[in-house]
Amino acid sequence: MVVAAMNYRLAPETQWPGGGEDIAAAVQWLRSRIVAHGGDPAAIVVVGQSAGASHVADYLALLAREDGLEPPAGAVLISCLYDVANAADLPIHRAYWGDDLAQWARKSPFDAVIDTGVPLLLAVAEHDQSAFHAHAAALTTAWFEHHGTYPPLRYLPGENHLSTVYGIGSADDTLGPLLERFVIDALAD
Repeated sequence: MVVAAMNYRLAPETQWPGGGEDIAAAVQWLRSRIVAHGGDPAAIVVVGQSAGASHVADYLALLAREDGLEPPAGAVLISCLYDVANAADLPIHRAYWGDDLAQWARKSPFDAVIDTGVPLLLAVAEHDQSAFHAHAAALTTAWFEHHGTYPPLRYLPGENHLSTVYGIGSADDTLGPLLERFVIDALAD
């Protein structure tokens, strides 16, 4: 596997949908260069945690709205706030989604995550803040109503908001094996 770590422009200098656009630009950049590093442009899996997961979700929404964007082979959203309309009114959220709370619903990637054809791995940590659990529960309910199945959501016992990703490769790694299995399965399809 070839791994590329990226960053994204920060709010308030860049607001919604900047994060999703940054993911799209990174995927396009990787597609044009990955062969030189032994990778396959058709086998890109995007992974995000917390704000990064929200940006990956925004990227899935961007794929649904814009022609010409090629979807990734898979997407992983760890500790994500899926439903912007039901996110807490916090300064950090206003910096990205804007001060007009009435507009937050149209900025939500919630439906795009449910409707995407991109293979998904979703995760929430046991010790994430309650908002992450509430968003995962709402997504689970809506997913079941839409698909008649349980979403590809994993509950990570004993983990907190940061230990999920910081623990990858450690003796206590719970997320890494799930990621590896997901990537293998997503690329096998």
